[in-house]
Amino acid sequence: MTMIKTTKPGRGTARLFIGWAGACLAVAALALPLAACSQEKPGPAEQAGKKIDETVDAAKASASQAAHDAKNLATDAAEKTKEAAEAVKEKVKEKM
Repeated sequence: MTMIKTTKPGRGTARLFIGWAGACLAVAALALPLAACSQEKPGPAEQAGKKIDETVDAAKASASQAAHDAKNLATDAAEKTKEAAEAVKEKVKEKM
């Protein structure tokens, strides 16, 4: 920190204090609006992106459920076909 040299004693300290006070006020005046801007609200593009993500997640869940249901139906159909084939096989054996 440099001291301001003046011809009269005491005046340099007052100027230094005023200079530092002005600098602090300037920093505070700039920091306050910047601090208020830090609370960002999502814009329209971000909101649309979030909706798209939610829709994609819902579609994935729906497709997964549909695949699971189709697998269960195919398994049930295979079991019934096997039972029907065994019944036909037994009838053929009885007639021979």
